[in-house]
Amino acid sequence: MQDFKRTATLIAFAFPVGFYTTFVIQCLWNWFAVPVFHLERASYWLIYGLNTLFGLLRERYALPEEQQWKRLFLVLDVCVPETRREHLMESIEGRNESEWVEFGFSIFGKVVSNSFVLGVGWVVYTFLL
Repeated sequence: MQDFKRTATLIAFAFPVGFYTTFVIQCLWNWFAVPVFHLERASYWLIYGLNTLFGLLRERYALPEEQQWKRLFLVLDVCVPETRREHLMESIEGRNESEWVEFGFSIFGKVVSNSFVLGVGWVVYTFLL
């Protein structure tokens, strides 16, 4: 149940970050690509669609996470001596906890980097062009 709450919380933060990323891309497109390539200004939803499309094209396909874990534990079962298994399982559980924190920081980092890029873009567009 705790994993569900964590997942729901991270998704609740990840969606607005995705929408914010779309806003940043739209601003940069309209500030820089439109005048250079003599294109029309792009709407938010057009940029959202393009961002989604390119995201899907970049996506890598792999085994579902559950199958990856099953394979890993099968290998561990064969390779790890019985006397070390408990220690290994404790280490894996500890790593799972830290992965949630790392994922949260990556969402925060995305917001910070988007804001920095947007700020630099705005300064260039406003004062240097």
